[in-house]
Order: sequence, then C-alpha cells, then structure tokens
Amino acid sequence: MGCQPGDGVPMHETPAHEVDLPAYRIGRYPVTNRQYAAFIKRQHRQEEPEKKFGWLLREPPVRQGEHPVVGISWHDAQAYCDWLCRETGRHYRLPTEAEWEKAARGPKGWRYPWGDTW
Repeated sequence: MGCQPGDGVPMHETPAHEVDLPAYRIGRYPVTNRQYAAFIKRQHRQEEPEKKFGWLLREPPVRQGEHPVVGISWHDAQAYCDWLCRETGRHYRLPTEAEWEKAARGPKGWRYPWGDTW
C-alpha cells in the first residue's frame, strides 16, 4: 500500500508498505445512476446528486442510467449501503482505503490492476 518513489504522486503520500488484509468481497462494477436513483426515490429525505452532474428532480442524467453515479459524498454512499442492506437483507459497506487499493492494484501491488505498464 502507498507509493513507490517516482510514481508521480504528491510528497505527502504514504511510502509503500505491506498491509495484511483478511479476505473480503468488493463489487466488480460501480453503483450506477439507475441504482442510485432507485435509492433516492425510496428515501425521500436523501438529497439527489449535485445538479452540475445532470440530476434533475431526482432523475439521473438522460441516457446515463448505466453510468457510475458521481457527485455524492461519502455520507451519501454510506446511506446507500445502509439502505441496500435493509432492502436485501445482506451486508454491504464501503471498502477501506487498503481494500480499495488492493482491488485497484491487484494482489501483487502493481501500478495498474493488470501490471506495472500502461
């Protein structure tokens, strides 16, 4: 976890170090506008994503239902996970930073999930 020298990241980034993670599952695909729209339609107190991202009257941008939802806060994402747990009876949560990085870099810690070269 962290960065290697010369990765082109800010100096305040944590140096590369090993983190041992227990087994976990993470979604393969991001939550879509369509999925998030179902949530905010059922949770009337939940704010819609910012209008600058194309949302209008709790509807996602036209023809972008399958695009990843953007313009929501960490708290909005947490509320979505809590709602999804109640709806499905299954456990969902946001990944930790270490889990997200492992998913993004692969189990060998590559620069990209497929290896170190673009």
